[in-house]
Parts: sequence; C-alpha cells; structure tokens
Amino acid sequence: MIHTFPRHSLSKVSPRERLRLILVKKLSVLLSSHILFLRADDMKWTIVIGLLVVMATGQAIRNSTEWLKYEEEWPRYKTTFAKVYMTREEEARKAKIFLENLEYISRHNQEADRGLHSYRLGVTPFADMTPEEFTQSRLDVGMILNSQNSSLDNLKTHMRSSERNANMEYKDWRDDGVITKEVRNQVEAIESYFAIAGHSLTRRSAQQFVDCTGGSGNKGCTGGTVRNCFMYAKRTSLMTEENYPYVGKKNKNCKYKKVTSVRVSNIYKIARGSEADLKDAVAEVGPVAASIHGSQKDFYLYKSGIYNTCPTDHNGRYLDHALLVIGFRDEGDGKDYWIVKNSWGTGWGEGGYGKIAMNHENMCGIADRATYATVKKK
Repeated sequence: MIHTFPRHSLSKVSPRERLRLILVKKLSVLLSSHILFLRADDMKWTIVIGLLVVMATGQAIRNSTEWLKYEEEWPRYKTTFAKVYMTREEEARKAKIFLENLEYISRHNQEADRGLHSYRLGVTPFADMTPEEFTQSRLDVGMILNSQNSSLDNLKTHMRSSERNANMEYKDWRDDGVITKEVRNQVEAIESYFAIAGHSLTRRSAQQFVDCTGGSGNKGCTGGTVRNCFMYAKRTSLMTEENYPYVGKKNKNCKYKKVTSVRVSNIYKIARGSEADLKDAVAEVGPVAASIHGSQKDFYLYKSGIYNTCPTDHNGRYLDHALLVIGFRDEGDGKDYWIVKNSWGTGWGEGGYGKIAMNHENMCGIADRATYATVKKK
C-alpha cells in the first residue's frame, strides 16, 4: 500500500514529523515504481520494503542529516571494504545495522568531545555487524575453550631483568624495524623474534599454522592458542609466505615441505595478570602475544585513542582474541597505554594498531595469557 497525505496535513505537524512524512512519501513513490514488477506471491520483497519503511519512518533515521549521512556512507562503506551481500533482503538488514552503528558511533564521539571517553569510534570493516554476528564470524570461539583447557604450567615464567625497564616511559618496536608492515596475524610475533635475533625480517607462512598445527592442539581456522603455535614453531621450521601462501581456509592436508630455517628456542609466559612483568618483557625481549576479551562493540568499532572499557572482572575467562603487544607509554599520569598490533586489517584502529589502557586493572585481560618466544641469535 502506497502512502498518500492530505495537502493540509503537513501544515499542522511539528518540523520533525513533517520531515518524517516527507521521507515516507518520497520512499513510497520510489517503491511504487518497483512494485509493478513484483510477483504477487513474492513475499521476500515484503521484507525488503518493510525494512526500508522502518528506516524512513524515523525508527532508524531521525533527521535529514542522518538520512544524508546514510545515503553517502553506505555506498562508500560497501566500496571501501568490498562488501557483497547475497540477497537484497540481506543487504537491507545489513544497511539497517550499519545505520544503527553510525548513530552509536556519532553518540559516542559526541560524548568523547565532552571528555567522557578517552577513545573514538569509527566505521570499521565490522560496522554492518551486531555484536552477536561479530562474535560468531570474527572471534576465535575455539580459543575460549582452549584458553581454559590449554595449560601454561609447563612454560617458563618470565623473570624481570632490571629496574631500568620498570622506569622506562616509552617503547615502540616499530621504531626498531622489527615489525612487518602488513597487519595480519600472530605469525608476526615469530617474525619479529627472528629479526630481533639478527635474522632477516621475512614473512612466514600463516597457512602452515592453519593446516599443520592440529597435533599441537589447534583447530585450524576454528580455534587455537598462541602457545600452541609457538610449540609447533619450536619443533618445526617455518616456510615462507611465498612458498606456502595463505588461502583463508583450512586445507585437507598439511602441505609442509622441510626447509632449513631458524626455530623457536624457548617459550615463556607472563605471570598471570602482571602488567609489570608484561612491561618488562616488552621492553627487554620484544613484542608479546596476548589473548584478550575482544567481543565488545566499542572494540570492533574502535578508531583511535586509549581504549578502556573492556570488562576487567574476567579472571582469564572469555579470552577470545589474540593480538601483539609491541610497546607502551608509561608516564604515571593516568594516560598510560599498551601499543597493540591487531590482525583485523588497516580499517580497524589507527591503520591496524591501537592503544589499550595500561595499569588499569589488567584491561581486557591483556596480561592473563601473554606469551613470547626466543630465537637463537645469528
């Protein structure tokens, strides 16, 4: 049914209501040109039209500014992140989620402008997802189970080296040229250890870990832990990315071919929950792989600033995402942070990097299951 409005109706309503009625009328005209071509039994289109009308009636679009923002941002978002949807219904549903997230981002950033938040949100590759969808599609649910069942008891515990590191105010391993430019995955930690030990900074095969670490307790693309990857790299030489390229899924068989390469020598853990030990390890040894609680909407929409709204009462549970701690800023002024390299591409955070609050009740569980490896020096 197409909406029509009496001529006198618009003069008797508020400006906001007038805008809503105009939008509905415009959308109705737009839809009428398409309905003529629809089959009467095509119920799928009813879903699409319903979602579009919901947006136009003000439940998702509240003013003309947001309508214009939607018209501009949605096509740009799809192009920037190469988004393709299988059906019109799916795209309509995703567009609605995207707009709701745009509103969420806008509200948060307005509050940040008033000093209520220490970080800002933005449009990331995940801006068309609900928290539930994000957890199912992006986070390592298998890591939750493995992190509870996979013990770190057999690993050596990191020992603090000197008071000098405790007093260090800033460190960023990017300044030392041992961090690969690509924003990929936990394999980068091992690449960095090789470089710190004097070996070449060469991209190692992430696909080798996906296909070949089942014997170490990992489950391909559906779950694993950094510890298990390190254990595998201690037993087996790693192929290069060029010789064993990443394909985005688990192959049926491991395609490893024996190569001559440096292996991991030892694996160390950080005392659970100790940010002081984590700082010492990052300062003295190099980047540290950490598992965190990363399922919050604020985190997957994070763009800049110091992130500080992770749950802190986790006690090591629900650690569902791994990232690389590559530095810190520790000046004791309440603005301290860890510098982290994520694996969600350059569209997240500051070009793939972010800051997580330091000395802030072990934010996100960043020091609960942190490990690193050493490599024999060249």
